[in-house]
Amino acid sequence: MAACQAVEIIAQLRIRLADVYVIMTRAATRFISPLSLETVSLHPRRDRHIC
Repeated sequence: MAACQAVEIIAQLRIRLADVYVIMTRAATRFISPLSLETVSLHPRRDRHIC
């Protein structure tokens, strides 16, 4: 559910002309496709590797 909301929040921010950059942990990529967030944010995602 939260993953779907993330896409919607980014889309709403983009409508308001916000410049959104997505940073995802490896675990986050198991819940939502990085491509989905890249597409809606208009920027490539950035990885954050946490030990």
